[in-house]
Amino acid sequence: MKILIVEPYEDVLKDVERQVIASVPESKIEQLDATLYLDNAERLIEKKKYDLVILVHELPYGGPSGELLNEGYNILIPKIKKQNPNSIVIGMSPRARNVRVKPDYVFEERMNQFSGFIRAVLRKHFE
Repeated sequence: MKILIVEPYEDVLKDVERQVIASVPESKIEQLDATLYLDNAERLIEKKKYDLVILVHELPYGGPSGELLNEGYNILIPKIKKQNPNSIVIGMSPRARNVRVKPDYVFEERMNQFSGFIRAVLRKHFE
């Protein structure tokens, strides 16, 4: 399974990454990529067909001092689905505005509940 995590806050990104690793059997993870920036995510998505993508809607474009765009779902999800129509997208922005393209799932709980959520999604789609 190829997994991509897109989250602009490094501490949250590392937490999500740890929880994914704890939730997915190591033998099933073919690749795990993570990025803080929308433009990096675009480049990764163009190169690879991800099975699972976890992202937020509000992302910086162009590095740490780049403009913060409230367009992550709208820009990335169509590209993800074009590369792999079967890809599962989990959004982590439950109160996102200006959403024209919705993720398959939206995580709305506390971060300490994320590993249970991810396991349920994976059981439904990958077992």
